[in-house]
Amino acid sequence: MAQSLGYLMAAAGPVTAGALHDVTNGWLVPLIALGVVAIIIVIAGVESGKDRKISA
Repeated sequence: MAQSLGYLMAAAGPVTAGALHDVTNGWLVPLIALGVVAIIIVIAGVESGKDRKISA
C-alpha cells in the first residue's frame, strides 16, 4: 500500500511541473518549486537520520 502511494506521489511531480510550465510560460517557477521540495526533503532526511532515543 505504501509503495502504491509513493508511486502515485512520484507520478504527480512531472504533471505538476508541466502544469506550472504551461501556466507561467517558462521554467523558472517549476525549477524553484523543485528546489523548495528538494530542500524540504533534505531537512526531513537529516532530521530523521539523527541518533535519538524516544522516551516512554
